[in-house]
Amino acid sequence: MKQVLAFFDSLFKSVKFSIFLMLLIGAASIYGTIFPAKTPFDVNIYKTVPFTLLLFLFAFNTAYCTVFRLLKQTKAKRKDIANRGGKEVIRINADENKILLESLERLHFKIVGNDENIYAFKGSRRIYIVLAIHIAIVLLFITTGLSSLTGFLGTANVHVNDKLSLCFDWRLKKDVPLPFDIVVDGAKILFYPMPIKVLAEDNVTLQKELFTTQEGETVSFAGADFKIVEADPFTGKLKIFLIKEGKELGPFENLIALDKLNVKFTLKAYIDPVPKQYTADIAIFENRVEKASKKISINDPLVYKGYRIYLMNIAKDEYNFDFVGFQITKEPFMPYIWLSSILLCASLLFYPFIRERRYRIERQGEQFVVYVLYPVEEGEQFLYTVLKEKKG
Repeated sequence: MKQVLAFFDSLFKSVKFSIFLMLLIGAASIYGTIFPAKTPFDVNIYKTVPFTLLLFLFAFNTAYCTVFRLLKQTKAKRKDIANRGGKEVIRINADENKILLESLERLHFKIVGNDENIYAFKGSRRIYIVLAIHIAIVLLFITTGLSSLTGFLGTANVHVNDKLSLCFDWRLKKDVPLPFDIVVDGAKILFYPMPIKVLAEDNVTLQKELFTTQEGETVSFAGADFKIVEADPFTGKLKIFLIKEGKELGPFENLIALDKLNVKFTLKAYIDPVPKQYTADIAIFENRVEKASKKISINDPLVYKGYRIYLMNIAKDEYNFDFVGFQITKEPFMPYIWLSSILLCASLLFYPFIRERRYRIERQGEQFVVYVLYPVEEGEQFLYTVLKEKKG
C-alpha cells in the first residue's frame, strides 16, 4: 500500500505528468474544434465523461502540486533562516552596513533581527499571488467540467403566434418539457437597404417615370419629393413618405392621394435583399402568468432563471407559415467560470510586479557579511546595484 501511495505521490508531483495531461486536453480540444458536433447525434467531445475526467484530473494534479510546492518553499525559508544559509555576496564595515540598511528600507524592504543577524526581505506576498493563480486554474477546470456535465442545450422550432412547451435535449437525444412556456408574438427579418426600381405614375397628368434608387433615398416626381423608406419584395408593398416643407408626411403605401397629388408607386425590380438582423417578440409564461418578455435578436437572448433563449432563425414552412428557431441553454456554473477567469487574469496581471527578495546580514567581528537567500543570481545582481548606488 505504501508503494502505491508513493507512486501516486510522485506521479501527481511530476511536471512531466502535468505536461502529459495538458497535451491530452489540448489534443481533445483541437479535435473538438476541427470536428464540432453538427447534430444532436454527433459526438460532442466537450460533453463526454472522459474529457470531463481529464479536466478534473488536471485540476487535482495542479492542486496537489501547489500544496506541496508551498510547503516546500515555506520549509526552505525556515531552513535558510535557522541554518543561517545563503550565498555570500560582499563584506562591509559598520558604516556601510548602516547605509545599506537605510537604502533597503527606502526600497520598502522589511528589516528584522538583531545586531548579530539581520534579515531583509521584500515581496513575501508573491506567494499569495502564486497561490491565487493556482487556485484560479483549479477552480476554472473544476467549474468547466461541472458545467460540461450539468449544462443544458436544447433546440426547438415554433410558429409565430404559438407557444413552445417542449424542446429537443441534445444530451438526452429526445424532447423534454420546459419549466415554462415560450409564446412568440411576432417575428421579423430586417434587411440592409436594397437597390430597387420603382415606377411612378401621376394619375392626374398620366405622367410616368422609372426610378433606379435604394431604400431610404428620395426621388422627385410630379413637383414633389418622395422618400421610399421600405420595399417588401414578397408583397410588392412600398412604404413612402411625402416630404413637404422639410417635414415628412405619411407613411403611405404605394398610393399617395393628398391635396392635388395622386401618385402611385409600383415596385418593378429589386436586388435580393441581404438580411441584417432577425428579431422576435417573445414572452415567458408560468401557470398562464406572464413572467418576462423581450424583443430578442441574434446574439441578444432573453435570460430567465438561468436559461438563455437565443433566436437562431426565422423562416417559412411548407405551408408558408412563419416560424422561428430557438436555442435554449443553461450553464449553472457559468458565473463561477467567469469569477475564476477574472481571478486568474488579475493574479497574472499583478504577478510580474511583485519581486520576492531575501537577504541575511551576519556580523563577524568588525565586518558584516551580506548573504543572498532568494533568488540567488538575480538577487545578487540586485544587491550589487544597491551597493553601487550606495557607494556612488
